[in-house]
Amino acid sequence: MVAEAREVAERERIIGLMCWDEPLVLTAGELAAEFGVPGLGWPACTAADKNRTRALLTAAGLHQPGYA
Repeated sequence: MVAEAREVAERERIIGLMCWDEPLVLTAGELAAEFGVPGLGWPACTAADKNRTRALLTAAGLHQPGYA
């Protein structure tokens, strides 16, 4: 995805970047920063990481419901 996005950026003017596919949100945020366009910033990308959020909440003493 990164290589393809960079190739598109060589041909087209990129004015923003968004991603709705959860596994690619971090990569999309990195690309937005690289291209200097609006997009989900790195702090927001990492905050949206469900596993990280659950670990931080658990470490703070807030029990998390089970899931599968």
